[in-house]
Amino acid sequence: NIGDAFLLVWKLAKGDLQKEIFDASLVSFLRIIKDIKKMGTLAAFLDGADENAAWRSTLEDFKVHMGFGLHTGWAIEGSIG
Repeated sequence: NIGDAFLLVWKLAKGDLQKEIFDASLVSFLRIIKDIKKMGTLAAFLDGADENAAWRSTLEDFKVHMGFGLHTGWAIEGSIG
């Protein structure tokens, strides 16, 4: 956990289908971003929930934003700080 994000790391052995894995990762990022934008506000995710809930008015204008990072190559691993 790095604050408001998660860092996921895995190592690929030589001979793995790296290009296909990288391409699939990028496609999944794009699909998630597209689906979030399509939904609009956070309240749209809660269709069917109690219409009179106190928190509903707070969520009406709240938009979900996500960022993604994708890295390949060497990296220094371990605890920092």
